[in-house]
Amino acid sequence: QEIRMRLRGRPGDWPLNKALGCSLQDYHGEALTSKLVSVIQQVIVRALTSDGLVRPGSLEILPLVLSDSMVVFRIVIQTSEGELIESLGYDSNIARFIGY
Repeated sequence: QEIRMRLRGRPGDWPLNKALGCSLQDYHGEALTSKLVSVIQQVIVRALTSDGLVRPGSLEILPLVLSDSMVVFRIVIQTSEGELIESLGYDSNIARFIGY
């Protein structure tokens, strides 16, 4: 649940750590390019690892480009109890992130 909150949130949403959050809303309406996919991956990594919630070595983000306007990010976190998997989709046609 905390992972989803960070994906949805913006820096400043958490008073104890104002750097947390992805600000994914900033990318609404942008055309899907390989550069945008890379930028979003980096933003997700920073949001989940900057304060130690997730160790960088235990995080894998796999983008799956479905079309020229849609990508799904599969976020895989290795934990002591197994894999935790989240998915996040982006559709530039409707200018929205889906599934988060």
